[in-house]
Amino acid sequence: MELWVDRDDLCGLVARVQCLIDPEETQPTLRILLEGNDKGLRITATDSDVGWTAELAGSSVDKGALVVDAADFFSIVRSLEEGVIRLVSLPAG
Repeated sequence: MELWVDRDDLCGLVARVQCLIDPEETQPTLRILLEGNDKGLRITATDSDVGWTAELAGSSVDKGALVVDAADFFSIVRSLEEGVIRLVSLPAG
């Protein structure tokens, strides 16, 4: 997967995902499925109880998908400089 999206838009969506985490949960395990498609990026977040999906416009070079930890991904996206960012998934191995 390879695509370009606006960092602020992505950060806003991933911040909404963080709201799905129950503050009383002792071990929150929230995962995000990132899917690159013709329109840009589709984000699906789920834990054991709830799910959430959103679309983000972007420029897709290669379609693909990957799953990331929500908290780690939010931390990384938040630390990036403003503007358009490139998301790339590398082959396993």
